Amino acid sequence: MAGIDVSKYAHSHIHKAIAMRDYASLRRILAALPRLGNPAKIRTESASLAKEEKADAISAMIYRLDVPNQDTPLHLAVKLGDETTTKILSLNEIHDQNLHALTLFIHGFMIETK
Repeated sequence: MAGIDVSKYAHSHIHKAIAMRDYASLRRILAALPRLGNPAKIRTESASLAKEEKADAISAMIYRLDVPNQDTPLHLAVKLGDETTTKILSLNEIHDQNLHALTLFIHGFMIETK
């Protein structure tokens, strides 16, 4: 994806950081996201609702539909062949187990195709 138009991602800080390969900004953005914690410790409905609000905040930042091709940050990183961003995303708690497994698979695929 050489020649990517970064201006198309200006409204999404996380996508813009990925498109620019700005790893420091990407780490800051991810560090600022709320952490969900251990779901096994949720014992009440109010705790469940609080976790749901946190998940919605994460989702609003990460899974935007107003970026080109509705790419998630991981999709964009893979399209760009950006192994560093893929690693950064896979090490953060923003992914559930299935997405984390997919990230590791894609990372392995990127290494094998070099």
